Amino acid sequence: MMYVQWKRFKWRCEYYFGYLWSFAFFTVGSIAGDEFFSQGDIKTGFEFLGGCALMSLYFLICSRKAQISYHQVISEMREKICHNGFINKR
Repeated sequence: MMYVQWKRFKWRCEYYFGYLWSFAFFTVGSIAGDEFFSQGDIKTGFEFLGGCALMSLYFLICSRKAQISYHQVISEMREKICHNGFINKR
């Protein structure tokens, strides 16, 4: 049972850290882009803003898919366990 709990924890951490990385890329890209804009380097500022925004969206989408998948699998596991009579439905 401890192995299953460890796998569930690991799986949850994957999508939680994905959300954190998404926020970090968005924040760092905005700060770096602002610095480049204030120094007059418009092209590099837009590259940082665009690149970090795309990476932020990538991590956000992947984390959301992982979260949906996690909850679907957990729901299916609960249905199978309840169907087999191991635990009572709540």
